[in-house]
Amino acid sequence: MRWTQLALSRPVSTLMATIALLLFGWLALSRLPVDLLPELTYPSVTIRTRLPEAAPAEVETLLSKRIEEVVGVVSHVGRISSISRAGQSDVVLEFGWGTNVDLAVLDIRERLDRLRLPPDAEPPILLRYDPSLDPIMRLSLSGETDLLTLRKVAEHVVKRRFEVIDGVASVHIGGGFEEEIRVEVDEARLARLGLALPQVIARLQQENVDLVGGAIREGDIRYLVRTRNALASVAGIGSIVVGRQGSTAILLRDVAEVRQSYKDRYLMTRLNGKEIIELALYKRVDSNTVSVAQQVRERLLTVQDQLDELPYAAHVDIMSNQADFIQQAIREVLKTAWLGGLLAMLVLYLFLHDVRSTLIIGSAIPVSVVGSFLLMYLLELSLNILSLGGLALGIGMLVDNAIVVLESIERQRAAGLARWHAALQGTIEVGQAITASTLTTVCVFVPLIFVSGVAGQLFNDLALTVSCALLTSLVVAVTLIPVLAAVSGQPEPVPEAPGPVIRVVAAGLRGVGWGMHWLARPLTWLLARVESGFNRVLQRSRETYLMGLDQVLRYRWLALGLVVLGCGAILYMGMFLPQAFMPELHQGELIVDITLPVGTPLATTAQQVETVEKLAIAHPLVSQVYSSIGRQQRSGGIANAEREHVAQLHVRLAPGATLADETLVLSDLRRDLLTRPGLQAQFARPSYFSVSMPLEIEIRGHELETLRQVAQTWSEALTSFPGLTDVRSSMAPGEPELHIEFDRQKLAVLGLDLADIATLIKQHVQGEVATALARAEQDVDIRVRAQNMLGQGRAAIEQLPINPQSDVPVPLSAVAEMRVTRGPSDIRHEDLQRVAVISANVQGRSLGHTVRELQHWLTQQPLPAGMAARVRGQSAEMISAFRSLGFALALAVFLVYLVLASQFESLFQPLLVLFAIPLGMSGAVLALWLTGQSLNVLVCIGAVLLVGIVVNNAIVLVDYANQCRDRGLPAQEAIREAAAVRFRPILMTAATTVLGLLPMALGLGQGAELRAPLAITVIGGLLVATGLVLWTLPAAYLALGAGRRHSFGPVPNVPVDQR
Repeated sequence: MRWTQLALSRPVSTLMATIALLLFGWLALSRLPVDLLPELTYPSVTIRTRLPEAAPAEVETLLSKRIEEVVGVVSHVGRISSISRAGQSDVVLEFGWGTNVDLAVLDIRERLDRLRLPPDAEPPILLRYDPSLDPIMRLSLSGETDLLTLRKVAEHVVKRRFEVIDGVASVHIGGGFEEEIRVEVDEARLARLGLALPQVIARLQQENVDLVGGAIREGDIRYLVRTRNALASVAGIGSIVVGRQGSTAILLRDVAEVRQSYKDRYLMTRLNGKEIIELALYKRVDSNTVSVAQQVRERLLTVQDQLDELPYAAHVDIMSNQADFIQQAIREVLKTAWLGGLLAMLVLYLFLHDVRSTLIIGSAIPVSVVGSFLLMYLLELSLNILSLGGLALGIGMLVDNAIVVLESIERQRAAGLARWHAALQGTIEVGQAITASTLTTVCVFVPLIFVSGVAGQLFNDLALTVSCALLTSLVVAVTLIPVLAAVSGQPEPVPEAPGPVIRVVAAGLRGVGWGMHWLARPLTWLLARVESGFNRVLQRSRETYLMGLDQVLRYRWLALGLVVLGCGAILYMGMFLPQAFMPELHQGELIVDITLPVGTPLATTAQQVETVEKLAIAHPLVSQVYSSIGRQQRSGGIANAEREHVAQLHVRLAPGATLADETLVLSDLRRDLLTRPGLQAQFARPSYFSVSMPLEIEIRGHELETLRQVAQTWSEALTSFPGLTDVRSSMAPGEPELHIEFDRQKLAVLGLDLADIATLIKQHVQGEVATALARAEQDVDIRVRAQNMLGQGRAAIEQLPINPQSDVPVPLSAVAEMRVTRGPSDIRHEDLQRVAVISANVQGRSLGHTVRELQHWLTQQPLPAGMAARVRGQSAEMISAFRSLGFALALAVFLVYLVLASQFESLFQPLLVLFAIPLGMSGAVLALWLTGQSLNVLVCIGAVLLVGIVVNNAIVLVDYANQCRDRGLPAQEAIREAAAVRFRPILMTAATTVLGLLPMALGLGQGAELRAPLAITVIGGLLVATGLVLWTLPAAYLALGAGRRHSFGPVPNVPVDQR
């Protein structure tokens, strides 16, 4: 190979290039961003629009339908869904993967700008769903003062200090009280003075003026003219003249109570039962989570110093920090990689029982890994548990090429060749085989390009990282390994003596080997018996293997038949493996969503949550409970509408808690909460892969009442369905609504305008922000509304005068009929059609098997005409991912065949090598059964990777057999000679790969749930495939016709230009 010739002809340059690679690799490592997961760009946009105090049906009609119709024609939209809740509309557009969402957002904004919404509606805002936009840190502010003051401190001191940190996108504040000035009008007194509420609002707006009036000149001086009549204090607001009675001025304080208060409260935040102010820190998408978190920690000290200067005690503390889990997970991956590398080195030493050879082969690991960091930097990858998991996965495979090369060089040395010539000839002999085996492993990742959805996004980093490492190890094997083997050997006369620099390098390497030999003497003494026993076992295994191989070759058809039947039976067992989308990631945290009957006030919800908090805090395995009362936060930072009857608890377990501890806490909480009347609870763990519940049933229809009845009937029936827990329907009853229906004829007789009356009702019930009081920190809203209107109930509405300035007041009940109705809590659309969604968790059963049973159950349920139902949620995402990965697996097999056909120049012999794939798959299924793993996306990725690994041993076996055939040996002698010669290297490469993956397979440490399934799949497949390939491939080589190497007849000797 030309690279080998160049490396051996310029060994100093080769060594210097290796040192440069290590240097730049370490520099690149220090600049790689660190994060939990690869950057995920979800192709979806949420359009959120608020219409305060509007019922879900009004939100559906006035907002959701209009927005859906306008944005439904945006290019590349695959799915449109919406949720219309009280006061809020969320319209979600999902695009095809690969869509440029930035351009789509511009198109959406342009269309929304042309949309006419109700005057009270707030401007639509666009939210980009991205899991990395979850808050990277949550801080708590507490102190010995009132919550209104703490909220001001959070807004004007703490928030501003953290927002200026490089990488922080925004800081959101939750909890406490927000300041507001209340003007509560005494309507009876107002009416006696001949005034109305609209007049009070108008006077406030007129009196709060601060306008620029232009400029005038007086001589050489230019004056700016300003009208300064802005309200300056609460007392000043009460002094405003709102009317006159004769010559007496009527002041606002004469007809209203003006006081400093706070806005209506819909959200409370508590930590371990104590009310706090929450600050959620969000990072920019392109920033480094660990770096930002470190800067926040440093700034925290400065902020606390500022708080210590306040006249009252105040403390800001970290409630949660995403960087802690990331750093722990990264440390665990690095630990498994180092441990896997050491185990690989140990097995090499046992096989080689030579320190020099072990160090030569082992050098492939650090050089390949560090070189991969440089390629990762150039490819703009990040350090995350999947990219580092890819490196840990490839640790054992990195030495495979070096093993084959060094073993070939040693055989050439034993045949009498000089060390430099042996290094060249030995590398050339196996160069084609190791290149093909590396390319077959790398090419299996190419089909991942066609894997759509979250699976394709997530494992792009893993595929690129493993590919970088393996390609680097190939270059190391054909350049550095031959040089090290040549310069570290025993000196002998060579035609051209090396120069002085080479002699110094060679002496240094021999010195290192000699020093390592003496340092290893105690270990050698301890392992002497182990080595001796290992060598005896290996030798006897080889002899037994060759004796048994003779019998297998003799009865080859029987052997092949038994293997095919056995593997077929095991693969059939794989159909009954439990199925899941992704394994649950253990982070030591549980999420509990609590829902009380609709209409429950915030104070009552807080009391109910307090009992749950006490229960959780009293648990010996729980260290912290954070509660958000009035809000349920979904994954990905998209919050549900704030409603007084809902709450969410984040229960953090004590450090060191295991998955079993987490399951125990979850079971204890579920057992207690599900027995409480009127309280619904759903349990989950933080998820990074899907925002859907494990199981969701979507029911489509037109009539809300019919949808509600079907959803209620089915949800009640599904509570007893095997394996389902936390069953909940989206068609829960909403808050009671007081509908006012006017008699238009009566209004016409009285000369009243319906819109004016509706505005009047709103001013009395909800109040109206008339203006704002300007302060140094921020403007404070001034809200005007009728006194005690909320506490007087329906009677106050019925008696409300709708003509307040008339001498003869007309009550609202005289021109309108009022009735109480109860609509749904929210109205959902899928592709412009109304739907009801029943969601549930799956416990104690396989998701895949539960889905199949549920689909059968659905076929037996009657539905009214015009309605349909289907299963969705994580189960649908799982099925989609399995289909994509199944296609990728088939395409990977085809690509491997293409590479092998090119190497062997045969259309038939690659089929012999591909025979190793079903053997490996059966081993993977067996390993999953024995370890209790589910069939999930990670296992499927491992199966794709296994396609490229298990064929490597078959490649070197068939390749060497072909070389023996070229030397004139008969087919049976050729394949037996290949099995005898390659027996030791095959065992070495399999052992290093298996032991390199063993720490990952043990599933220890943070993030292990993402590493173990993949490692178990590869280990199981490789162990079984290695054993069966050694026995069955020679039998297949003979049984299926090894002589048909070329498919188009003998290939003539065509001269090739060697230039």
